[in-house]
Amino acid sequence: MHNPLQALIHGRQTFDSINRSMAIIEFRLDGCILSANQRFCQALGYAPTELDGAHHRQLCPAEFVASDAYLQFWQRLNSGEPCSGQFRRLRKDGSTLWLEASYIPVKNSAGRVVKVIQLASDISRRVEEARDSQSLIAALDRSMAVIEFTPDGTVLAANDNFLDAMGYRLDELRGRHHRQLCTAEYRASTDYRQFWDRLRRGIHFSGQCERVAKSGRTVWLEATYNPVLDEQGRVQRVIKFASDISPRVERQQAEQHSARIAYEIAVATESLSREGQAVVRRSIEEMQALSHQVQGSAEQVARLEEELKKHNKEYEFKSYPPDTGHGFFADHRPSYRQESAVDGWQRIFDFFGRYLS
Repeated sequence: MHNPLQALIHGRQTFDSINRSMAIIEFRLDGCILSANQRFCQALGYAPTELDGAHHRQLCPAEFVASDAYLQFWQRLNSGEPCSGQFRRLRKDGSTLWLEASYIPVKNSAGRVVKVIQLASDISRRVEEARDSQSLIAALDRSMAVIEFTPDGTVLAANDNFLDAMGYRLDELRGRHHRQLCTAEYRASTDYRQFWDRLRRGIHFSGQCERVAKSGRTVWLEATYNPVLDEQGRVQRVIKFASDISPRVERQQAEQHSARIAYEIAVATESLSREGQAVVRRSIEEMQALSHQVQGSAEQVARLEEELKKHNKEYEFKSYPPDTGHGFFADHRPSYRQESAVDGWQRIFDFFGRYLS
């Protein structure tokens, strides 16, 4: 066994190690400060001896000092009951400091409490980060649909936004499997099994998900599945954050359907246009052929007209003796009926000539 001197030395070395690594402050039973080490003074922004004789309430928020909880706090310490936890304290400049601390009543040989020692660590950054995370989670819970699963896909909890989107009560989903929310085709697929295999390996997922509400209607979610790991890096649970984007997806699907119909109409119109153009081309070719035929007929009529005019001139310039009504000339002079017939044909040829020209 160690002798008393060695025990004292060992105890002193232990205290020195604690003094270097932790913030330490000593109080009288009335709460007045006896001493504070350098780490404590630095954490609260005080000079080494600036706290000597000050009261503990100087380090606390005013609302806590004025509360019954503060009075009970010192009553427990005076009775010899230690107190541990996270405590909000104030720096010299009034800013908030969070301490992970233990208040330890120290008793004399007679078992009477003579002072209180506080051992503390500054955890302000850790508390602030935790509060930021809690604020973020609270904001997500207010604005998004949230549901939690075990690594095998069993529902642990769901917030009101998720329950409202899917039409369920919490007791209808808790303990049920995620597959209840999926289409029959998807939950029977290889993709679905691989989906949960990846989540169990800690691989997160994000994207659009087609899900089925209690009523059977389709719900489209923009979602992220986030594996949560424990200290050993094993997946402890999976948290899903989602937004209901059903109106947007349905609008996109309607627009795609309209675009597909418009395309089909355009294709059909183009086909009809090509057929119409072919009909027009054939009509033009037939009209051109007819025009050539009419042109040929017009040329024939013109030649015939010239011959008739020439023939008429021969009649016109012939000299006939006076009409005695007897003899050769009386028998061969053109009659009125012959001249009328010629004039009629002349008018017909003139009409066709004007029309065809």
